[in-house]
Parts: sequence; C-alpha cells; structure tokens
Amino acid sequence: MRPIGTRSRRLGLTATFATVAAAIAFGAPAHSALAEGTILSAGNGTAVRGSYIVVLRDSAVTPSAVPSRARGLASRYGGTVGHIYTAALRGFEVKLPERAARQLAAHPDVDYIEESQTVSLTDTQTPVPPGASTGSTSERSR
Repeated sequence: MRPIGTRSRRLGLTATFATVAAAIAFGAPAHSALAEGTILSAGNGTAVRGSYIVVLRDSAVTPSAVPSRARGLASRYGGTVGHIYTAALRGFEVKLPERAARQLAAHPDVDYIEESQTVSLTDTQTPVPPGASTGSTSERSR
C-alpha cells in the first residue's frame, strides 16, 4: 500500500497538467502571451502611425548581418522592412501594427524601438542676400 500523500500529489499534478493542457488548447491565442516592450516617442503629434525605427543591440548582429536579421524579424512579427541602417547604428525601419511593434521591442536582439516621426525645418534667421555684409565682427576687422 502506498502512502496517501504520494497519491494526492499525483492527482494534484494530473489536475494541474490537465488545466495547463486545456488552457493551451482552448485558451487565448498564443500571440497574446508574448512579452511586450516600450515604443519610444509613440503617439505624439509628429508620429507616423505604423512605422518604427528598430535599433538592434551591437552585440546581437554584425553590420553585414543587419539586412538578413531585419528581414527575419520583420517577417516573424508580420511587418515589412523599409530602410536598413548599418553605419551610425545597426537597425531598420519597419511597418507593422503597434501591438506587433511592442512585441518586437521585447525581442532580446532589440535595443529599442522608436515610432517614426515627421520632421520639418523652419527658418529662424533672416536670409542674407549673396554679397551682403552680415555686420559680424570678423568681417569688420578685415
């Protein structure tokens, strides 16, 4: 005869296994369980919805491997690759849904993700016509 404790533990483990199996089979979709990271500059007035700059960890990829890693990650998260960056930083632009971008941000190869922004330049000085003196000290001393 076995001790009662062993049988109770076995039944408990069987019940736990059955609960986990049911949750996997009938529970929430697998993608909802994926970890999510933070998107920098998300949702501000100049954000380009659905477009993100992904910066990879230098330790995760060599500059020559960035294009293939970019395509692989974009495909895995349902996105399309735009520009690829290998000089100043290792990364790429990707177009994908916001939730997928948050999930990509949690990938161990990703340093950070920032939502793309529109940028505009404005004049802050009055233009000087060609040949006109600006009146600067250096010109007066000549």
